[in-house]
Amino acid sequence: MNWKTVGMVDTRSTLENDTHDPENLIYRIVVVGDPQVGKTSLIRRACQNRFEAEAIGTALRKENVLVGLVEEVPVTLDIYESTDYRRTPPQVLFADTLAVVMVYDVTSPVSFFGLYRWKQEVQRIRSNMPLVVVGNKIDLPSIVPMSEAQGWATFEGIRFMSVSAATGEGVAEIFRQAGQLAHEYHDLLHNQWSLSR
Repeated sequence: MNWKTVGMVDTRSTLENDTHDPENLIYRIVVVGDPQVGKTSLIRRACQNRFEAEAIGTALRKENVLVGLVEEVPVTLDIYESTDYRRTPPQVLFADTLAVVMVYDVTSPVSFFGLYRWKQEVQRIRSNMPLVVVGNKIDLPSIVPMSEAQGWATFEGIRFMSVSAATGEGVAEIFRQAGQLAHEYHDLLHNQWSLSR
């Protein structure tokens, strides 16, 4: 499955025209993780190719929109981020979501262990939701062994990536993977709906 970025817009641009276009699929992607793991930085690096080190607290915010092609079909990734599942009910946070990116900081074991909780919250709403685990800040000395993180993700059947929002290494691939997973999940749900009619 081919995913390549062909353009990008930020949240100040309207999607009103796209939402009514049957040729343009819109997939909601939610990026979650503990505070200060670099979620906003990852999204801005992917969508705007810029990096800001300052942390911005978020309960639930639509950050950016990334436009690309999956199997030559125009797809819009409507990207949201959240740090606090207690302030945003999971039913709201994951409503209409087709893939979740779970981010931890490779210098923070606490943020890695937080992935267990995020996984549980996601699967309480939808047990087969596509997930991607992302270890951010690989430009810094890692405290969480990559083998441990990758082993856990593999055991859970989750895709794993290690990236750096600061340098940009691996960041574009996050949303290629999320776009592909969302596309596959969209097709699965559509087929299930068709069979149930």
